[in-house]
Amino acid sequence: MKKLRTKIDQLDQNLLKLLAKRKKVVLEICKFKREQGLELEDKKREREMLVKRKEVAQDLGLNEGFIEELFQLIIKESKRIQFRR
Repeated sequence: MKKLRTKIDQLDQNLLKLLAKRKKVVLEICKFKREQGLELEDKKREREMLVKRKEVAQDLGLNEGFIEELFQLIIKESKRIQFRR
């Protein structure tokens, strides 16, 4: 059991590192949008992204509802970061 929990801990660390990398890209996107005078929020992109993520989730045998909720939270945080800047 300890080995399995250690694996989960390592996977969680990887997820956190990926979220940190994603945040850096969000900041770059925010900078670009501001420099180009673009809207920070893109509802069409958000919808497209959710559809694609749910498709991948289905292919991987993951719960689509969970993945949609997860990415809605990720999108919400991305917007919070962009509007805070």
